[in-house]
Amino acid sequence: MDRRSKIPPLLTSFRGLLGDAGIPHTLRRTKNGWPYIRFEAPSIGNEVSLQYRNRRTDRQTQEVRDAHYLVFIKLPGVDRQATRSFSSAEQLLSFLGIDDEMLASNRTGREGLSAYDRAISVMTPAVEQSYTELMRCPLQRMMGPST
Repeated sequence: MDRRSKIPPLLTSFRGLLGDAGIPHTLRRTKNGWPYIRFEAPSIGNEVSLQYRNRRTDRQTQEVRDAHYLVFIKLPGVDRQATRSFSSAEQLLSFLGIDDEMLASNRTGREGLSAYDRAISVMTPAVEQSYTELMRCPLQRMMGPST
């Protein structure tokens, strides 16, 4: 198994913080298989992508790069993006404009919900229904027509 396909635990915990803050996000992978989170940052007002990179040592220069969060900010009107690096989740949260009040208010609001109520579909209802129909078709063929 390719080690790049594993999702770092700190990236997963940051996804939980985004959920607590009430910010919808998606987990995606780059062409090379590196996981990242895509979401709209409150302080920037634009979509950003977030990766977590573990500590690594360059084999040739022996330079050590500490573990860090790497934020890619899409620049409006340009086909480029800016990057910012943060060594801790607290620094990242303050840069993104996510404060303790946002986290606390949404945590208390989500505590009373069941697991079913917490799950929010990322697909439109029509797309979700088509997938459900596709999953039912083989079962219906096996069981025969219903009367």
